[in-house]
Amino acid sequence: MAAKEKIVGDVAVLMISGSLMNEREINEVHEKVKSLLESGIKKVVMDLSKIEWLSSRGLGMLISCHASLQNAGGILKIAGANDRVHNLLIITKLITVFETFETVEAAISTFKK
Repeated sequence: MAAKEKIVGDVAVLMISGSLMNEREINEVHEKVKSLLESGIKKVVMDLSKIEWLSSRGLGMLISCHASLQNAGGILKIAGANDRVHNLLIITKLITVFETFETVEAAISTFKK
């Protein structure tokens, strides 16, 4: 798995690829979010367009990242989730927790409002 970071203005975009199913991958993403917070970045878009499925651990990681950002006065937005992942967010009712967008660009644009 890879968690690549791109900064667009004051927004960090985390491009996630892989499965987000094992502990190492999950910790890597959460540590990346923590390091962004340490550097003062509080607006994060997580690009899930390269993720085919999330395990319960992957969902837990999303919640942990959301909580870490929210506790620091930040926000996490989700972009590019495929139908399977989007339906999983609906079934688990996490769709009410996360703002989701079809594209990274759409998510970033909402920070400018």
